[in-house]
Amino acid sequence: DFFKYLEELMLKVFVSEWYSGKSYTSKEMSYINYFNKLVGGVAIVQRRGKLADCYPGLYADFYGKCHTDEIETGNFTSPVPTDAGEELVWKYDETNGGYTLFLSVANSQAETLDLIQKFKHHLWLDKKTRYLEVKFAAYNG
Repeated sequence: DFFKYLEELMLKVFVSEWYSGKSYTSKEMSYINYFNKLVGGVAIVQRRGKLADCYPGLYADFYGKCHTDEIETGNFTSPVPTDAGEELVWKYDETNGGYTLFLSVANSQAETLDLIQKFKHHLWLDKKTRYLEVKFAAYNG
């Protein structure tokens, strides 16, 4: 499951102490494996396929609509409402060419994991997900 992998990865990326147990200073935050510095955060871009009529035959009779590789570019709404009963809408990001989940280095490990859980709970990934890209910049600091 992608979200389990992402949570495990973030536990290694968004750390706040050295291997000795000493807490990071503000300048030391966002180190990956103690040597590489993460710049800004991690962007996860999702591309979603459109639904279309299935080709004639067995699939068309059984499914009616099929998932395609043609990329969807409009906003989409979570099928799970927020705790306040409101719709949660994800907007298409032209810059990244998809729907972006950004995990900032300014957030604590707990805040990052909470955000990941929110996206999981609200079904950010579903049958229309065709492609995920994880983007980040790091330098050897």
